[in-house]
Order: sequence, then structure tokens, then C-alpha cells
Amino acid sequence: MVEDRKNTPNPAWRPAQKYSERLASISHHLLGNRKSTGDGPVTVHRLPVLLALEPGHPGALQADSLVDALSGELNRPSHGNADSCWEVYATERPDEIDPEEARFVLVLASASLPGVRLAYARIKLLTRTASPQMGVLLSGTGPAERARRCQERLVEGALWFLDLSLIEFGHIDAPAPESNQTLARAAEKIRDLWTSSLAHKE
Repeated sequence: MVEDRKNTPNPAWRPAQKYSERLASISHHLLGNRKSTGDGPVTVHRLPVLLALEPGHPGALQADSLVDALSGELNRPSHGNADSCWEVYATERPDEIDPEEARFVLVLASASLPGVRLAYARIKLLTRTASPQMGVLLSGTGPAERARRCQERLVEGALWFLDLSLIEFGHIDAPAPESNQTLARAAEKIRDLWTSSLAHKE
């Protein structure tokens, strides 16, 4: 019997068990952005993902899939800190992002013209109340060249009209082996940007 690989879930895209258990064990100790365990306080880094997804766009990564997978990457024991963990959440509303805690915002947009327009509109709304660093990750099937043009259009528009430098995170399809590599690189870049932001603030 031939295995249907197309319909076989990729384990790397399931929520990280250690991450889920860790958040569950410390959730009742929430104090601001600090959570405490029996071993001492744990700092929770809250990472907002601003969604700009065109309805019905083929091959687009679903928000909950990205949140689960990115949370797993950010909270890998080999990269994590015993005194901190990451909590990733997705929203379509810029006003749900706390300007005081948002050091970095990842924008997930469809690799299409409607997706670019929606992303620009929501980024513009966010910049009225907050000024975090922002990165853009495009999603959806189609030619790589089209995705590249969409990303360039969004990045150039934000720079020209909003005086905002968006960080390019590339393009990702729905769960696939190459998507795991893209997310691993994205998580590493986010950790570096977050650390740099903290150092600059201090």
C-alpha cells in the first residue's frame, strides 16, 4: 500500500508539547508580562502576528498553523531560555496589539495584490498607535516570482508612504518540508531582533 504523503500531517507543524505544558503550568501565576513557576519567575515574550489574508487564496497558511509552528520553533529547548518563553498570538485587528509590549510584529499576508493592499492598510492603522519593528511573511501557492514582486511592492510602499522599513521574511506555502526551514529561519531572526530591541531599550 502506498502512503498518501500529501494527506499525512507533518509532525513539525503540531503544537510543541513542552511549550503547551509549560504555559499551562505557569498560567495561574500571570503578573503583567511575568509568569512564575516553582523554580522562579518566567518572562513571557508575547509576539503578535498581524493577519492580512485574502479569503480563499490557494495554499495560504492558516493562522492557527503558523501560531502553533512558530511557537514550537521559538520555544525549542535548544534555543530557549529557562527564564523565558514565547507566546504567539494572531489577530486581524491592529488595535488589539498592545503598543507597550509589541517590540516586534510579524505580518502574515497573502501573496497576492489583495493581500498586499490589506497588509498595507492594517500596517498603516497599527503605526498610528505603535512603532514596533515589523516583518512580513507572505503565504500562498503560485510562482515564486509573483510572491517576490508582492513582497517588494509592500516593502517599497511602506517605506515610501509610511517611512517604515519592513523586514522581509520571504514566502511560505501551507505545511511542507521547505516550510519548516523557512519558519526555523524566521524564529531565529525574530529572537535576534527581539534581543537587539531589548539591548537598545536599555
